[in-house]
Amino acid sequence: MYSVRKAATCKAFRWDKWFHVCVLFLVIALSGCGDSGSESTASKSLAPKEYSLIYVSDTEGNQEIFILDLSTKAIRNLTKNKASDISPSWWPTRSRIVFSSSRTGQGDIYTMKPDGSDQTILIGGPNTQQSPMVSPDGKKLAYVEFVGNKPNVKVRDLETGAESTVCSGVNPAWSSDGRRISFDGPPSGGPG
Repeated sequence: MYSVRKAATCKAFRWDKWFHVCVLFLVIALSGCGDSGSESTASKSLAPKEYSLIYVSDTEGNQEIFILDLSTKAIRNLTKNKASDISPSWWPTRSRIVFSSSRTGQGDIYTMKPDGSDQTILIGGPNTQQSPMVSPDGKKLAYVEFVGNKPNVKVRDLETGAESTVCSGVNPAWSSDGRRISFDGPPSGGPG
């Protein structure tokens, strides 16, 4: 038998206050990630040399991008605006962060410095773009563009601006050598 509580009895518990505590706990537990040379999913948002973690939280009312300094445990909101800011990932040199924001009414792709300054639109347009991921050599950007309700994984050459649609899917991620992109999508031959 499961017991059910009314929502009103749980309302006093502030999950937003505990979210940062949970992130700190997770980071402390994972702070050794990547030191042994093995790559794990949890360490992909870590900047190895700067020892910082970027993540999204809605603890300030909307989705914002935060950075956690692993050495000092200091947390700072990098985006601070009324738009939804999501999908942050590090530039391979760790000199910039690429992310998606709804500041113009739909999702566009932006970059910013790790301190939150110099927030600049990289890809915009009439369709929604999200889930940006820069290739390991820093020359290409994989991202998702929604045309209607159909998500397409696209790749943009950051030097020339040339773009190509790779497939239908979401959540692109580069292989460590930059020659392949993994994504979530329908199985080969399936609908989509």
